[in-house]
Amino acid sequence: MYRRFIYCLAAVLTVFSASQCAKEASRSNDDVQKKILDAYIEVYCPGAEVTSSGLVILSEEPGTGAQMEWEKAAYTITNVWDLNNSCLESQDKELAKELGMYESKNYYGPRFHTAGYGSEQLGFSEALCRMREGGRIKVILPPWLSYFDYYANGQNKSENSGVNLMYDIKMLTVITDLTEYQNDSLRSYARRFDIKDPEVEAFYFKKISGTQEDTIKQGKTAKIRYVGKLLDGYVFDTNIADTARKYDIYDASNSYDALSVTYESTYQEMSTYTYASGQAAYESSSLSSSGGDSDKLIPGFAKALKHLTYGDHGITFFGSQWGYGSKGTMSGSSGVPTYSMLFFDIYIEEKDD
Repeated sequence: MYRRFIYCLAAVLTVFSASQCAKEASRSNDDVQKKILDAYIEVYCPGAEVTSSGLVILSEEPGTGAQMEWEKAAYTITNVWDLNNSCLESQDKELAKELGMYESKNYYGPRFHTAGYGSEQLGFSEALCRMREGGRIKVILPPWLSYFDYYANGQNKSENSGVNLMYDIKMLTVITDLTEYQNDSLRSYARRFDIKDPEVEAFYFKKISGTQEDTIKQGKTAKIRYVGKLLDGYVFDTNIADTARKYDIYDASNSYDALSVTYESTYQEMSTYTYASGQAAYESSSLSSSGGDSDKLIPGFAKALKHLTYGDHGITFFGSQWGYGSKGTMSGSSGVPTYSMLFFDIYIEEKDD
């Protein structure tokens, strides 16, 4: 019993020691970065405002629209720099081209952010809450303000950037009600296709060509070709090789086979669609252009398929609750950002007799 106690005590002390070392290392790095930041301010921006948290305000253009607040959301364009003036990330296409960073597969456009604990870096949230629509702010986030997760006592519990980083943020739109914002955006978008009303909330569909039949029978399989876009025209996925080449996103490792889908009696059975608090559950849905069978589709895509049969071409566009929702599909700088409205061109191949 005594030996077991000694072993357990040793294990606890080892874990405690490692934890203390990690904290000391974090403090030590913060101290180093604080000295670097102080020297940078003294040389390059001696008049900069430094908030009580340590956020450095380099410049502010106030904006004239709605005020951003804690736990509100907004769409922004953000560029990130290090203190050596090297751009690490750009969401501005023209800037990326100017700096030689542009890649056609990447998404350059607004990103959705919610100011608050666990949602964004603490310093980023603080910067957002100083802004109004149409405004712009340049700040330096020291490493102790670059955590995402927090406890109520203010102790930082997640990995930070480790260095001082400069953020140039443009505030495009403050969102007080995401559902209302997306519904308004989709209604406006629908006018270009002469569609007056959604089929159901935030879901639009139109058959462009084909038969008068509505669907394919349960248990039958269809081959699907598609082009997936955001409403601003960014093509994030397609299984049509010529289209991929057109938009300069062709990947030689992709087979570009048609998507094989087995029809069920309802679109809900073909997707991960369930209701929770009136919203579609979309988090585990996927849509791949790699070919082969698809077990589950995002709800909006599956719902559109139920309106199409062999040889048909249709379009659909819908709110984020019918798509990839709060997770998106971003990998690096390409893919679908969080809470994105989606558009699909869908082609059902002729029946293979």
